Amino acid sequence: MEFEVDGIVFSNEYMPPDIKKFPHIDGYAQFLVNYQKIKSKVWHVVVERKYDGTNIRLVNWGDKVYVLTRKQAAEDRFMKLLHEAFENNPHLIKHIKRFRRHWGDGSYLVGELVSGKIKAPYTGQFQASNLILFEYWDNSTGHFAPWRITSYLDPTLPEFRLRFVPDEISKDLMRQLAETAWLRDYEGFVVKAIDDYGRIILRGKVKPIHFNYPTHEGQLYAKSKKKEGKKGKGNVASEEEVLEAIHKVKLRLSPEEFINPKVAMPAIAAEVQEEFGKAL
Repeated sequence: MEFEVDGIVFSNEYMPPDIKKFPHIDGYAQFLVNYQKIKSKVWHVVVERKYDGTNIRLVNWGDKVYVLTRKQAAEDRFMKLLHEAFENNPHLIKHIKRFRRHWGDGSYLVGELVSGKIKAPYTGQFQASNLILFEYWDNSTGHFAPWRITSYLDPTLPEFRLRFVPDEISKDLMRQLAETAWLRDYEGFVVKAIDDYGRIILRGKVKPIHFNYPTHEGQLYAKSKKKEGKKGKGNVASEEEVLEAIHKVKLRLSPEEFINPKVAMPAIAAEVQEEFGKAL
């Protein structure tokens, strides 16, 4: 696959089968992208520019190409260029949502996440945005590091949700995602998934109780929601307070304890009571 955007030619030729390596472009940092495979589908970053100037990330998913950019003006320009480049294939360009990326050195990357809703094959309620499956090369540590995707503070974009495409992701992987813990991130709570190799696949802000699996988080939220419905607001912990308690308990318990609902749920209930003086 080869195409040109703003005078830059992008090509997948001469690339190793498992790692995409792109040289410096206009003096910007080089990125090595370790992309994950789900059957025949692959996410990988085509190119990314960092810091000053126009920041653009072109992401390839199978036969579809998406653009992620840093600034609104750049987004408009590159979206226009991509529309022209793929005018015979309008389905390649999808609606985009903003996200924010922390580089670890104090800088942020503001970009765009391609969005769309689809019913998950193994759940009845869960609809969400595209599943991102890649890491970036961290020169400071000398190894691949996971992405951190958080919600962009825009009232029209209240959340990010995961997207599971039928036949492209396994039921076991979905269960792993549903059973992982909630974490506190820079701009809200995020959920993460871990693949069979222990690598973080995704972190994105998602509303609770979209999972049909009987996880301890799901049970806890369901219990909290049920009580709130009976008692009204009163002394029932809010969703945010419950999430805060889960985060604190996760830091305190061992991974084995936290996975066990019989240990984690009472600890979270106690944390909510002690911290906020409320019940679940």
